[in-house]
Amino acid sequence: MKKSLLLIILSIVSFNVTHADITWKLSDDGTLTISGTDMPDYFDIDAQRGVAPWYREVSKINKIVIEDGVTNIGTGAFQSCYNATSVTIPNSVTSIGDAAFMGCSQLTSITVPNSITRIGRQTFRSCMALTSFTIPDNVTSIGENAFMACKSLTTITIPNSVTNIDEFAFIGCMGLTSITISNSVTSIGESAFDGCGNLASIVIPNSVTEIKTHIFNGCWNLASVTIPSSVKIIRDEAFSYCSALISVTNLATTPQEIGARSFHKYGTLHVLPGCKAAYEAAEYWKNFTIVEDAVDIQSETTGIADAETDNGVKDGKYIVGGKLVIVKNGKKFNLNGIAE
Repeated sequence: MKKSLLLIILSIVSFNVTHADITWKLSDDGTLTISGTDMPDYFDIDAQRGVAPWYREVSKINKIVIEDGVTNIGTGAFQSCYNATSVTIPNSVTSIGDAAFMGCSQLTSITVPNSITRIGRQTFRSCMALTSFTIPDNVTSIGENAFMACKSLTTITIPNSVTNIDEFAFIGCMGLTSITISNSVTSIGESAFDGCGNLASIVIPNSVTEIKTHIFNGCWNLASVTIPSSVKIIRDEAFSYCSALISVTNLATTPQEIGARSFHKYGTLHVLPGCKAAYEAAEYWKNFTIVEDAVDIQSETTGIADAETDNGVKDGKYIVGGKLVIVKNGKKFNLNGIAE
């Protein structure tokens, strides 16, 4: 009995010490201010239990201010702050826990400092009003369900620091029309962009070796895809229910292994010169209408910083009508490597 009582007392003391590093105040205008240093984890994401000490006041919170000196944002810290419209995060914060802002459905924008190296699981899940988000240049991974159901996001750029995009990372982001993925990304998880119905085109980086199941499932407006030579296998249903997909550019000289249901439909397949016969002989690839007009220009489209703002005749990168155009050997190509 004495031993059990001692354990209970020690547990209480430990809890108080852990939370003593953080203080919070909710003002009359709905501003939640967090100060201190080390913020504890408040939520067990696997067991789906646990709440922050300000959770009972969640309906009154419309602004979150984390003061300088706080070093981390704990797991589930601000989940379900459904009336919060803005968040201020200082440069002193070096990590954001899983599900930290999950369910902040009125949050329209958030600036994450460059001190952050990882976006965790479900961090911004169901932030349905989030219209823009800049992934910091030091982030190396984007966790499972990180932006799930952020249906108001329109564009996302994955910076050169990111090497891994976990499964379901952007599932249900129906508003996404543009995704730029850097060549640093080596792995994209299953269903990462599942249900991104307004996505029009995608260029898969030449660092990816496998296109996994359901990655672009349900992207019904997806019209063009560029597959790099680095890809060795395309899993079943990778492009299932992509009913608008009429143009696939494949830069591999040897046809990859694909399944019977990798593609929802077979449109035009653009391959490199001299590769048509190989694709005509390959299972499932032969169902496409195959033309040899692709050009491998992915290594030349890593950015637009050095692109000129007019349409030149020499080889190079140009901004024409707000779009990046590649001129090579006197011909113009779009980002999919297809001649215009």
